[in-house]
Amino acid sequence: MIDLGAAWLNVCSIALGLAAWALPFVGYGISKRKERGLVFCCVSIMCSAVAVCLQLHYQAHLVRIGDGSALLDTADAVAWISLFLVGSTAVVNGFVIWRTAANAKSGLQ
Repeated sequence: MIDLGAAWLNVCSIALGLAAWALPFVGYGISKRKERGLVFCCVSIMCSAVAVCLQLHYQAHLVRIGDGSALLDTADAVAWISLFLVGSTAVVNGFVIWRTAANAKSGLQ
């Protein structure tokens, strides 16, 4: 079996970040009811939150093992990418909620 060590935290974080971007569009595309589309948006926000938490745990792992150089190399990038993930997820979810509300208002959904 492959030993990933703490690398699984980064792999899962990337997967959850991609899911956070994709889920609102998937929910918008397959949902015939407004409530179901909103569920996908809520799950998207949770994926984004868990992805950021996994990055925090990876940073804590670097502190625990005393790898200060890796921590210093990645801390700024992790902070900016986490900010980008949360912000872009909010924009994507806001757009999908806005489109869902507009379609419901015009009777398309």
